[in-house]
Amino acid sequence: MEEIEKIVRQFRDAIDVAKDADKFRGLYPFYKFPDDCCEHSCDLLGQYLLEHGIKTTQVNGAYKHNRARRHVWLITEDRIVIDITADQFIGELVSKDEVEAVHVGREGTIHKMFCCDRVFQNNTIFNDVDRYNGFGGCPDVRQKRLIDLYKIIYQEI
Repeated sequence: MEEIEKIVRQFRDAIDVAKDADKFRGLYPFYKFPDDCCEHSCDLLGQYLLEHGIKTTQVNGAYKHNRARRHVWLITEDRIVIDITADQFIGELVSKDEVEAVHVGREGTIHKMFCCDRVFQNNTIFNDVDRYNGFGGCPDVRQKRLIDLYKIIYQEI
């Protein structure tokens, strides 16, 4: 688990560096990272982890007090929970002491709050030209955005 945490922290640090350098300007939703970035972050981090031999699945859960509100995080085949956007809830649902920018381990406070109607889904494949979903075999809008974001983040690693 220590190796996974090292890789995940490296990725989150790269996102923070890129954000501080204003490299996400105009790139929805990352210009306001970590707010509203959980699903995109899971796709991006899932790809990075896969490149390091770690397969993950996304967990999409509804908030127990308002099921219209959702949060997404990753889980490994060994049931290790990985979340790099839980800190978006500091001051709203949790205190700074209850959550951290990088979570690797068992379910934390946030994950227990988003416990309803959980859906497990595969990460979006955005970097395989044989799996592009857009017109004429090109990346669709979401894939293109993920490709652009991944390039920016990867440059900071």
